[in-house]
Amino acid sequence: IVLLKNEAALLPLNEADLKGKTILVVGDNATRKLTEGGGSSELKAKDEVSPLRALQERYGKIAKVEYAQGYKCGPSMYGRTIEMPEAEQAQLRKEAIEKAQKADLVIYVGGLNKNHFEDCEGGDRRHYELDFFQNELISGLAAANQNLVTVIVSGNAYAMPWLSEVKTLVQAWYNGSQSGYALTDILSGDVCPSGKLPFTMAAALEDYPAHKL
Repeated sequence: IVLLKNEAALLPLNEADLKGKTILVVGDNATRKLTEGGGSSELKAKDEVSPLRALQERYGKIAKVEYAQGYKCGPSMYGRTIEMPEAEQAQLRKEAIEKAQKADLVIYVGGLNKNHFEDCEGGDRRHYELDFFQNELISGLAAANQNLVTVIVSGNAYAMPWLSEVKTLVQAWYNGSQSGYALTDILSGDVCPSGKLPFTMAAALEDYPAHKL
């Protein structure tokens, strides 16, 4: 896990500072089973700990931990996808941003997943952007709450048009069945985010046609 940005020392999340506060966790990857899908990378885990579950276990006794999905990407299927209606995505985005306005801290857990056309064998990504209107969601959350921790799960690089708008960016990978605990250990400061990127994350791509490979 790599800490790419941490302005205003928003991380680590100190329990004393969060006592009695409201923590809003946003994002499909906060609850999604990321051991499923992807083709040959699929795992059959006995128990997969999601980021939301781990954060609730860690901070739920001292703070109110709420959840908003923010976007929906459908089930992991090999070779095909189910497109989610744009109106439904807009409603989920609206609900998350409204909740973010009332929270003391927002933790966004999004990025890619093991769906076809995402991080899956047999189907290349269709573009460099994050799917499911995540760019709009992240920008909306950043405008609604300055205390936004942005966590992106992926096995690949991606465009970050919202990078200047967020204070914190954590690059998380597919960390297996205990990934929720691993991420929470990083966010809490129990473990130093000493990971390094194995590839370059481009700040900008000149002459790049948006939403096309």
